[in-house]
Amino acid sequence: MALSRAFAAIAPCLDADSTKSLDEFYRNDSTDMGCCATDGTASSFPHMTLEIAPERQVKDFACPDCGEPIHRVTGFVRRDGGAHAAYFASCYHHGGHEAWIDVIFSPTWADGVDDRETFGCRVGPIEGEPDPAASLVTGASVFSDSAAFGRKLTREQALSHPQLSEFWAVVDHVLTHDPLVRDHVYGSDAILSTD
Repeated sequence: MALSRAFAAIAPCLDADSTKSLDEFYRNDSTDMGCCATDGTASSFPHMTLEIAPERQVKDFACPDCGEPIHRVTGFVRRDGGAHAAYFASCYHHGGHEAWIDVIFSPTWADGVDDRETFGCRVGPIEGEPDPAASLVTGASVFSDSAAFGRKLTREQALSHPQLSEFWAVVDHVLTHDPLVRDHVYGSDAILSTD
């Protein structure tokens, strides 16, 4: 199963206690699961329907730099029912609410295949702007290098990458459909369009 391989690929990046439930979920997952558009967990983009897999991990810890809390969400996004991307959304309280979102893509999610690429962005307040903004950064820069992340794309590499629009579609989906990330960046009373 593609999602099982995806989970196995990023499992070393999670703490051991948090991996058991996702491992169980993805071992039993069917890659032909349909989209759950009626419950608000899915969105459509031209030529694709995205859905956050129902099981996701949330880990809370203190920022090593400032001591403020960090909430890190780890999840998977399906595209048209099949494995599409893994994401890490790290929600910080640095000068306001910001999220650093890393998205891993792999055409195969196969073990021993060096085909993963990771994009990254920061979403948060920008001086003089009323709404949060997103900007590209080096993918998974806070994580150690590992096969799970594959090639960590720099901003410059990402700008010319053929999957850039897919990355932004996943980021938009996470920002509107992952409740922890959405509420952290936009506030719990925000009403966002998912069209």
